[in-house]
Amino acid sequence: MDDVLPEEKRMGVEMPFMPEITSAYDLASIVFTLAFILWALFTIISVYHWMRYGRNSWIAAPAIALHLFVSAALMLFATSGFK
Repeated sequence: MDDVLPEEKRMGVEMPFMPEITSAYDLASIVFTLAFILWALFTIISVYHWMRYGRNSWIAAPAIALHLFVSAALMLFATSGFK
């Protein structure tokens, strides 16, 4: 007698937190989302240091605002899935 489970019992482990990747667009969206997370961490650290050590500069606040706006717009476009 075989020690094999019936077909309906042999299901793979399902991971609900893993997104389903069906195309290259899905993979690109995931990659850009990870890049967005790294970008956000880098931006938070950079803004903190710039405001702490360069707060007397008149260009600091407008440059940070422009950086946040342009970068966020690009990353939102990239993570939207290109659809």
